[in-house]
Amino acid sequence: MEKLAIQNGKVLRLANVLIKELYSITLLELDEAINQLMQFIDVTGIQTCGPLITHVKGTYVTVSGEVAVIN
Repeated sequence: MEKLAIQNGKVLRLANVLIKELYSITLLELDEAINQLMQFIDVTGIQTCGPLITHVKGTYVTVSGEVAVIN
């Protein structure tokens, strides 16, 4: 696979993008949500041309001691 060149100051324009926003979920729930999205893509027959991109803003520890994700 060809390596991507990283360039500063460039703009990435995306078209026909699937977005699923998730708020205050645990890491296990995040993994399950990603798997569900991938299964949805497979079942519906959507053709992809590129990698799955995830963006996480940060994490915090809940009262019960689990690590939750801020998306």
